[in-house]
Amino acid sequence: EPDVVRTLVNLVEPYLDVGASAIAPAESQTRLRAAAVEAALLLCSVNEETATRLTPRIEPLLTDEAEKVRAAIAEDMGQLWDVARPTLWRFAEYFARDEQSFTVLRHFTHFLVRAVHHAPEQVETLLLDLIPRARRETEPRGDRIIEGVGNLIAVLWVKYEQPRSRQLLTDWQTDLAAHAPELSRAAATLRDTVILGYGTTNEADIRLRRNAQRLAGEFVEASAAALERYIALDAGSRTDKDHEAVRAAARLLDNVGDQLYFS
Repeated sequence: EPDVVRTLVNLVEPYLDVGASAIAPAESQTRLRAAAVEAALLLCSVNEETATRLTPRIEPLLTDEAEKVRAAIAEDMGQLWDVARPTLWRFAEYFARDEQSFTVLRHFTHFLVRAVHHAPEQVETLLLDLIPRARRETEPRGDRIIEGVGNLIAVLWVKYEQPRSRQLLTDWQTDLAAHAPELSRAAATLRDTVILGYGTTNEADIRLRRNAQRLAGEFVEASAAALERYIALDAGSRTDKDHEAVRAAARLLDNVGDQLYFS
């Protein structure tokens, strides 16, 4: 087996730094590098020796001009978990802090979803770096990055009681319209969790349920307060911002109601 792995590494390694040339079009070279990254990261997961050899060749590609290559690293860098974890976190810190492509950041968010239950504190730190850019996403393909962030922040508070996530959830409730996407996903995490642990003595389940119920109650109170403010306004004085705020409050209240009903 070691011989097979070394043979495969020898095949993949030259393509990690291949550049565009007159012989092969730039797009073809990009596809080769992206495929080589995927293969290299998979090979890294075999053993530390392979990871030690290949990760120095992969790391410069964090700043590759081709989005597809960077996305391949963001999607598959979890392969380093058991063999090169410090390197993995270094890659993750780069994406959270410096990556500007929303396509790449969507792949990076997938990694965070997979990692949150294994390293909640590290994931929380990465999310805090990511959030300002996630808010600027334009023309999302499917779910927005900020929606994924909302889901993760809720998990980090309800399950792991991370204090910075707790503070974010509190801050978001001060402006329901501005934070509607992340609050919507945070509310969706409450389903089933709000009834977890009834009829059992499992302390972990009971703690989860209490945190979920507390968060659901806060969302209801914040929504109700926004609705009351709107109703108190003279109809002729209501602005577009007021209308937007009350719609956000109504949607959040409806969302929480759905989670309670279907739990």
